[in-house]
Amino acid sequence: MSDEPRLSREDHAAWGRWMSTCAMHARTRAHARAVDGARRIIGEALSTCDPWCVAFSGGKDSRVLTQLVCVDAGYKAAVIAHKDDLDFPESEPYVRRVGEELGLDLRVVRPPLSPAQWMADNAATFGDAVDLHSRTSELARAAWWDTIDNETAAFAGYFDGLAKHESRARTINRALRGNLYPKRHRVRGSIMVAHPIHDWTPKDVYGYCAAHGIELLPLYKCIALMDAKEPWRVREEWWVPSEIQAGMGRVAWLRHYYPSLYRMLIEWMPAATRNT
Repeated sequence: MSDEPRLSREDHAAWGRWMSTCAMHARTRAHARAVDGARRIIGEALSTCDPWCVAFSGGKDSRVLTQLVCVDAGYKAAVIAHKDDLDFPESEPYVRRVGEELGLDLRVVRPPLSPAQWMADNAATFGDAVDLHSRTSELARAAWWDTIDNETAAFAGYFDGLAKHESRARTINRALRGNLYPKRHRVRGSIMVAHPIHDWTPKDVYGYCAAHGIELLPLYKCIALMDAKEPWRVREEWWVPSEIQAGMGRVAWLRHYYPSLYRMLIEWMPAATRNT
């Protein structure tokens, strides 16, 4: 829907305060060190093997990563954007606009099935939540992981915008494997993976955007309802909340900012109303 997300004056005010804070952080030595660290990882990755691609979801982290690799470092990487019908509606138009503005070798890839249709077909098996986001999810494997593996098989390495602060699993992975390492690949056997902004804080990510005039998805301004103190909790991913997210108020968040998506969710999962 063109009128979604439904942003209020409070959202715009909270967003303005947050971005002002992050713009100030972008002037600090701590942020300069974070940027220098990302540049070193990118340089080391590019000296290790070739060619590389960049994973670009349209989210804040991958937007910064794309800027660092394709603009700051000047590397003409293939930029891979996985898009399907469970993405937020504004996500793909945003990705395509960024691709045009930066002159990227943008490759929008789609899964062989419709995730939304899969939801509709399997609705009878759902309760008030469904596992869509883990590696053990049937849908995630068929619609996401296999598609990405097939698309990245032509490359020696890929840059990913994962940030360790977003989950315990990412923090552990960072501690065990670092920011540049070979990873098992279903199609090609092995592939190098680089996480240049793995160690960045949310203020580093948003501050980099502020300092470089990077416009982010309107999605990220949806913070006044429950995320004004921690705006980084808003993430660009499939809009169907996971069980954990539902328990943390994300169904109510969806109803508030994206009522058309909320109505679709309730058609599939009527019990999800308990989380509003």
